[in-house]
Amino acid sequence: MLFRSVVGAFYYIRIIKLAYFDEATVQYDKPSLLTGVLMGLSSILMLVYFVYPAQLVSGAEMAAKALFLG
Repeated sequence: MLFRSVVGAFYYIRIIKLAYFDEATVQYDKPSLLTGVLMGLSSILMLVYFVYPAQLVSGAEMAAKALFLG
């Protein structure tokens, strides 16, 4: 049990060290304009669904009834 705790602590402390104290070795490309637009649109749709879920849920319910009962 103690051995597993030591191994786990070493693993997670190493991740913290890499994330906060080491220099970045890989430079990532900036996302394209299309990617930004799609991410923004999907974020807005998720917020709309979170605030007003009834419209989407009722539409899904009607579609499920049409598929399985009709």
